[in-house]
Amino acid sequence: MEKVVLKVDGMNCQRCAENIKRAIGKLDGIEKVEVDIENKEVSISFYPSAINKDAFIKAIQDAGYEVV
Repeated sequence: MEKVVLKVDGMNCQRCAENIKRAIGKLDGIEKVEVDIENKEVSISFYPSAINKDAFIKAIQDAGYEVV
């Protein structure tokens, strides 16, 4: 399992956090998603054999947020 932390612009409330968790949680190979609204960070634990970083970046962008 690997872990990555992404900075996300446009995320400023609990609803934003839930939207991002939901978008990433739909993907295969995701073990855990934690959102830090104050620091605008999303921490994702995942299985690299099942998914890559580009897939969850796309999921965040599709949810209306920008990964920086």
